[in-house]
Amino acid sequence: MAELVQSKPDDEISDLIARVRESQGDEIGVVIPRDSRAFQTPLNARLLRQFSKQSGRQTSIVSDDPRVQQLARMSGFRTFASVPAFERGLELTSATAPPTGAQC
Repeated sequence: MAELVQSKPDDEISDLIARVRESQGDEIGVVIPRDSRAFQTPLNARLLRQFSKQSGRQTSIVSDDPRVQQLARMSGFRTFASVPAFERGLELTSATAPPTGAQC
């Protein structure tokens, strides 16, 4: 079963990776709030992706923030708009994602 890991708005990428490392599951949904510091740059996304691959975890990003969604998709993460969507496997694709700048 998939496990959810909650990011806090003031987390750094090292805090987020530590939470994923402490999780018990092989399938992780990382819930990222709007304006999260941990997931603002492509470098941070790549660091999380690299850790996930090296540790053998299937990591997905869960966020209602279109900027986070776009960055996650560009970095190769499965991306979900909400926790219920993650739990149901309703993954965002570029065709279903809201346009950049759209309000959710």
